[in-house]
Amino acid sequence: MVALHEAIQFALDKINSRLESDFEIEGLANTTKHTLPDDYLPVLLTGAGAHLMQFILQNHLGTYTNMGGEPALMQSLARYHDERFEWLLEGLRLDSMQKKRHAALCALGLEGAFAMANLAGLALGSGTRPEEIDWFKLDEGPFMPGFLGADYALKEAEAGLCHEEICLRLRGSHAEMSAIIRQLESALRAALLEEHTERAYLRLYSQTLAGYVYARVIQAQLAPLPGHISSKELGSYCLKVSIVREARFVGDEVRLSIFNSGGTGDARGG
Repeated sequence: MVALHEAIQFALDKINSRLESDFEIEGLANTTKHTLPDDYLPVLLTGAGAHLMQFILQNHLGTYTNMGGEPALMQSLARYHDERFEWLLEGLRLDSMQKKRHAALCALGLEGAFAMANLAGLALGSGTRPEEIDWFKLDEGPFMPGFLGADYALKEAEAGLCHEEICLRLRGSHAEMSAIIRQLESALRAALLEEHTERAYLRLYSQTLAGYVYARVIQAQLAPLPGHISSKELGSYCLKVSIVREARFVGDEVRLSIFNSGGTGDARGG
């Protein structure tokens, strides 16, 4: 029981440190109130599990010395939980940063100013796994002919979802713009078509993790910005991409090497 309480306290301290917050859990460290949001509980439990795995390794590993590959398996599991906890913490940090920036900009009347320049690695794509997607990149070239760039602003989440817009600036021939739209429709196919077997994602780059993070796009709709329909015929207009995405960003899945106790194991995780 002591180890469990320590593990929960460890995970809570990590969350508070990463988010610069002071959340509390009723009954922990003589606390009488509970302020940790319910949607943070999966992160808390993952962190507590990671800490418990480390406790087992440090204090009871000797009991597994006669069980073949089990110590290696436990070490692999411990690393997996540690890395998974770090990814989830980074997702919480991005969510928190998004809300703080949105609130500050709204207070200054500058909610539209937080656009593409402050984001890196912005891309859209559909597939079964994010790391296997051929991404439609929106902020780094080389761009397709006729594609000038995009503007995007993070919005505050409501009920776990974010309703956002990406504005693509296009100028070129009808054939060039048609090719861009076809590429965009392909990238968002899983959000544009019902009952699609794949998933659509929005991708950003996390400086903290030095890697990409992803949010699932549930719905998407394409339409020219109001007042830009006439300019489309002249070869220049802005295409609005309205998306509904999950608020939380997640990172790449961590491959886990599993070895059974009677063999050499499969380093591919099979």
